[in-house]
Amino acid sequence: MDIEIRKYQSTDYDTVSEILKDNFQVDKAKCHDDDVLEFVAVKDKKVVGYFIMRRLLDIIKNNRWFYLEYVCVDKNYQNQGIGKKMLDFVIRFAQEEKASYIELTSGYKREVAHHLYEKVGFEKRESNIFRRML
Repeated sequence: MDIEIRKYQSTDYDTVSEILKDNFQVDKAKCHDDDVLEFVAVKDKKVVGYFIMRRLLDIIKNNRWFYLEYVCVDKNYQNQGIGKKMLDFVIRFAQEEKASYIELTSGYKREVAHHLYEKVGFEKRESNIFRRML
């Protein structure tokens, strides 16, 4: 399977927006942050996957780490190993950046995604996620 993982480009916006709508029911905003790295998976010159790596620093433990967000594959290309290829890229990238770990949060209904995360070495943690809307 010939899948290329590359940095997101502004010309990817429409395709990525559709993938995000199908997977997460969200629209992609047009904004930029230097600590947020966006990537796409490309098959046959078509964007078929998307994910974000947020570079973080735990200043108490002095650990660099990444928070992985919006991992998704076009519904027409799922179950073809693209998600695994994207996660393999994430792991290699984080290792090269000398990160201590990678963390992600996944909705409890995304069981297929959970299986993939565990397959590539992520461990499910016992935790509660809290949010306060402002």
